[in-house]
Amino acid sequence: MAIVLFNPTDEEMRAQYIGEEVVIPPAPKPGHKIRVDDARGRHLLNVLGPRGLVSLEYGDEGEGELKKAEIGRRRNIEFWRKQVMDFNQLNDAQQQRRLPYIQPTPEVKAAAKRLGIKLYEPMSSKDEFTNEAQSTVAEELAAKEHTISALQRQVYELTRLVGELKSQVLAVASGAQDAGAVPDEEDAGQEAPHYANEAMIRKIKAIGPPMFDKWVRKNLSEIEEFPAEVKRVIAEKWVRLYGTECPVSTESEASAA
Repeated sequence: MAIVLFNPTDEEMRAQYIGEEVVIPPAPKPGHKIRVDDARGRHLLNVLGPRGLVSLEYGDEGEGELKKAEIGRRRNIEFWRKQVMDFNQLNDAQQQRRLPYIQPTPEVKAAAKRLGIKLYEPMSSKDEFTNEAQSTVAEELAAKEHTISALQRQVYELTRLVGELKSQVLAVASGAQDAGAVPDEEDAGQEAPHYANEAMIRKIKAIGPPMFDKWVRKNLSEIEEFPAEVKRVIAEKWVRLYGTECPVSTESEASAA
């Protein structure tokens, strides 16, 4: 018996049978239908059937052939979609295990382009190093801004104390009954400029998501001494990135407790 093999796809199909290569061109090129013996036909269908090769039987002329052509083209799309997805999953696993990237074959590249599926591409070591370096610099700058802000608060406190002493000395020297109004502590604190906090906030916002968790946990004890405004920014960014409660206590949490 003989079988008519039909290639309705847009790709050339190749397979071997008993050492002989069989080539079936894509439709509608000449040779996209070939008649072979039963054993050869069954073998080729087993090998190339998943890629869209079908067989035609007596009575398949016309509508029957169109239906089988549609079945073959659908199998071909499903076959190559699986090849591309398997390639992406394999390289994703390679990346997780820190193994070398596997290059796609020309056939997989062509199928991905035809199907509109983006192939997995590893992040280059240069980009990874650059991102980590930027995050480290931002982390160091934020820590320095915190130190500067703490020093400035000490300077403002010393200035306030000096003002109080000066007022008392002048009052005693003039023999006044009233030692003079001592500047209110709250008013003195309000006179402090906010540019240091704003600079800290800018640096904190610049820390990339991969390094933000590490920076917060590493500097948690120091962050607890940050101004309430800066701690609120850290807590809001934590919730936005990770969707969990921030380990940094805020002013509102302290009052609620």
